[in-house]
Amino acid sequence: MSVKAALYSVLSGLAANNAFIQLSGTGSSVEQYKLERIKRVLKYIEDNYCKRMDISELSDVAYMSRYHFCRFFKAMTGQTPVEYINRYRINLAIRLFEDRNLKIMDAAMEVGFDNFSYFIKTFKEYKKCTPSEFRKRMKV
Repeated sequence: MSVKAALYSVLSGLAANNAFIQLSGTGSSVEQYKLERIKRVLKYIEDNYCKRMDISELSDVAYMSRYHFCRFFKAMTGQTPVEYINRYRINLAIRLFEDRNLKIMDAAMEVGFDNFSYFIKTFKEYKKCTPSEFRKRMKV
């Protein structure tokens, strides 16, 4: 089989399985494709928030290079992947404070922060107070 014939065979197989994105019209299919990609990544983060994740892992989930993934993620969410993961973990930790009355350190570890100092620093960055101060405000 010639290279050209092999290429046509592969392309027809892809077309038969709807593997192409339609680029005509309003662009809604492109937007839908982007939404599906970001949903896949956000679901992965939601399912794996308590373990260490790196950009390579997340870019693999999106089937993108690390460079394009970081630009894509920021364009879709307004945050870098690290910012999004940290914010997600902080919000989960707050729920643990409220619902289960966990110690701050235990909540930090449960939501995936391996380093307690980094948790405190990140918490202050997002909530403008320490976790202890936040907890006191919740009780008032």
